[in-house]
Amino acid sequence: MPEFTRNPQVEQELLRRLRIKYLKPRNDGIHVSELIRCLTESYWQKQDEHRLPPTDKTLLYFAIGFALEEVLLKNGDNIDQVSEKMDDIWLSKDYVDLNGIGVDLKSTRMYLLDTGIPKHGWSDHWMKQFMSYARLMGKQIYSVAILQLIKPDFVAGTFEFTEQEIEDNWAWILKRKHILETYLALGEPPTPFAYNEPWECKNCVYLPTCMVEANKQASEVSNE
Repeated sequence: MPEFTRNPQVEQELLRRLRIKYLKPRNDGIHVSELIRCLTESYWQKQDEHRLPPTDKTLLYFAIGFALEEVLLKNGDNIDQVSEKMDDIWLSKDYVDLNGIGVDLKSTRMYLLDTGIPKHGWSDHWMKQFMSYARLMGKQIYSVAILQLIKPDFVAGTFEFTEQEIEDNWAWILKRKHILETYLALGEPPTPFAYNEPWECKNCVYLPTCMVEANKQASEVSNE
């Protein structure tokens, strides 16, 4: 067998190229994805002087999604989707099928059952995103195409939401928008660990920053 030696130079060179794609500037303003995820992270991401580079793991997750979109959608035979605004929030659909239904592309390590449903249920983040896109399109349905990574599989399906579910979700999105805009105007980060799901902290590059900020706020309260 030939001898194999890792080449960190090539690894970093290719990761650097990927990082350039990842850091490509987005439309000014607030994107719906920034309201669905941790608001404290979204705040820091908007502060150029505090914005931290993504971890290598984050870049690799991005690469999978980016590659999926390139392979399935960049064939020259479909209309590229453009970002649209609703209530001053940007939304970016991945694809619209031949029946005029929006489709979002996802890659996942979740285990999918034969029904196409994840073993531990659907991601709340996904549902919030899909309901937002459905509202943008004036529909109560939205589709997803999923590439399962652990055991390669490809599943597509359509969700049907009630009008009330869609409106309740958008009311939640607008509330989050108000919170983020308020903190951006103040020039202060949203209270750490108050506007997120616990699992979001696991691989977040801003976790140390949030811990320092939380300790600082706790100290200010105790000194009052």
